Amino acid sequence: DSLIVQLIAINSEGCNDTASVLLQLDRSQINIPNAFTPSRDDNNNWYVVTQDVIELQVWIYNRQGNLVATYDQLDGRWDGHNLAGQECPQGSYVYKAQYRTRVHPERLMEKTGTILLIR
Repeated sequence: DSLIVQLIAINSEGCNDTASVLLQLDRSQINIPNAFTPSRDDNNNWYVVTQDVIELQVWIYNRQGNLVATYDQLDGRWDGHNLAGQECPQGSYVYKAQYRTRVHPERLMEKTGTILLIR
């Protein structure tokens, strides 16, 4: 979506000037849950919900700062296992998500936060 915004300035002598700018509205969204309970049937994984996002990479770290999971697909998920395939213990984890939107593909956006893994 885009919108043209126009500014008209008139001075005390009646002279006016006009300036216009095209604004591109970025309606992209990235929603990240802060807790999940993984199940063995692969039905309850942690994932990032996106709208109008064209590129996404996610890293998940344990409390010691060690990388336990990563993915780089828009439909990627974390099932509560580490990179070696072992179940991660219940507790808090930190995520970092970097993404690009359809409206501003040149900008690398970033979001960080915590996840509570409940077993």
